[in-house]
Amino acid sequence: MGNSIIVYGKGRFFMTDYDNGYNSAETEIPVKDVMEFYPEAWEKLQDIVANDKQELFNIFKEQTGAKSVDFEMDNNGVTKMTYIFNSDVDENKAKQIMEYTIGQYSDGWGEGLEQEELYTETETYTETEEDEEGEEYEEEYETEYILTFHLWKRDTKYSYIIK
Repeated sequence: MGNSIIVYGKGRFFMTDYDNGYNSAETEIPVKDVMEFYPEAWEKLQDIVANDKQELFNIFKEQTGAKSVDFEMDNNGVTKMTYIFNSDVDENKAKQIMEYTIGQYSDGWGEGLEQEELYTETETYTETEEDEEGEEYEEEYETEYILTFHLWKRDTKYSYIIK
C-alpha cells in the first residue's frame, strides 16, 4: 500500500519599485494579471521551475522518504506540492511534511525563486526643483520596477491532505 500527502499554499507575484535605488513600494500582482500583462515573466518562471525542480525534488525525496515529489501551480497562484510514498503515512508525518515544505518555500527553493528578477523596467523622469534662492533647476530621477515571485509569505495559509 502507500499514500500521498498534498501540501497546498499560494504563490504570489510582487512588483517592487525602487526610486533612485531606495525601495519605495511593493505591490502584489494577481497571477492572471502577470499572465496577461507580463507573459515573458510567466514563461521565465515556468522555465526556472522546470529546470530547478528535478534536482531540488531529489533533495525533497531524500529528506522526506517520498518515492516521488511534484509541484503544480494553477492560474490563481494556488500551489500544490505532492509527495508520494511507498507506505502509509500518518497524521504526524503529514504535519512534518507540511512544515518541511513551508521551510523549503521560505528559505530554500522559495528564496532562490525570490532572487530571480522575472521582469525589470527602468523609468527616468525629470522634475523641476527650486533651490534656496528660489532658482529653478531640473533634477533627474529614476524608478526601477522589478517583478518577483514568492512561494512563501507570512500570511499564507497552508493546508495538507492525505490521500
